[in-house]
Amino acid sequence: MALGRTARRHPRAWLATITTSLAVVGGGGLASAEVELMSPHGGAFDVGSQCSIEWMITGERLTENFDLYYSVDGPRGPWQKIAIDVPAPDISKGAVYKFSWEVPELRDSAVRIRVVQDNKGDEDFVAVSEPGFLVQPLVLEASTRDVRTGAEMEVVSAAAREPGARAGVYVVEFAGAKLFAPLALGRLDKEGQWSLRAAVDRELSGTSITLRTFARGENGILISNDVVVNFR
Repeated sequence: MALGRTARRHPRAWLATITTSLAVVGGGGLASAEVELMSPHGGAFDVGSQCSIEWMITGERLTENFDLYYSVDGPRGPWQKIAIDVPAPDISKGAVYKFSWEVPELRDSAVRIRVVQDNKGDEDFVAVSEPGFLVQPLVLEASTRDVRTGAEMEVVSAAAREPGARAGVYVVEFAGAKLFAPLALGRLDKEGQWSLRAAVDRELSGTSITLRTFARGENGILISNDVVVNFR
């Protein structure tokens, strides 16, 4: 592959992976949950994308409304507001609620979501996601995942809070075989991004490669997601 580096601004997009379960938070008027946090469960989110928070009433209570929070400091908070006094028009057992939340720029964080059920004349109940969703600090993207041989492939790396970090894009799998071969080495620019172009040899037709970025940041080695590129 013939390589050349180009400077290009690229929108930041940090993926987040979520696994959610039910947790109980004691004290402060909050008791064992009679509200179940149904989603998010797994998946990935870009910063600025819409995350659907869904929960269900699992007990008979005089529910007035719901409060939604997030935390980047563990299951006991402190908690930041997402929405307060979300209306509860249906307080019957099994009622399901949804709230669309725009994912903020919470890089390098394990983010947990909490739903508080505000009850009239009774103790409140809470559900907390555990573990929280993890925001990947280093992302690799490709202009296309299906490249015609003889054409040019572009890949873009972006790292949160790591401008100037030494980085490299590596081929970690080729035609089904595992390997570790540098495609390009260099430094991320002042915005923590870089853009690479590679001309694809015709001999690669019918094969595929898996790319991964590694960067040496302030907190050690950062590893990106994998990108699979197919050559036609």
